[in-house]
Amino acid sequence: MDNRLSIAFGMSIPFAMLARRTGLRMLYLPMNGLQRILLAAILYQSFVVLHSRFENIKKIKDKGRYAAIVTAMFHNSSFDKAIEEHRRIVPPELDSLFRDD
Repeated sequence: MDNRLSIAFGMSIPFAMLARRTGLRMLYLPMNGLQRILLAAILYQSFVVLHSRFENIKKIKDKGRYAAIVTAMFHNSSFDKAIEEHRRIVPPELDSLFRDD
């Protein structure tokens, strides 16, 4: 994710505080608008990044088969142990939220 927006938002805070202390509306209202635009851009960018990360996972039709293939690739039973540990920790009513059954 690009940090330039976050840096610009962080750098605008002292200027906005200074503009607010002067009491001149022509200074602090544009700074307020600038901060709102920067914050909206940061949030929009973060949602786009999250969507692009999880979109390919949502496209998998047979998740159980895919999990079996990945487990077979690693030839390791630690995945099975991790799943069993997860099922012991998470209550059944919450575990059903994560299943496609």
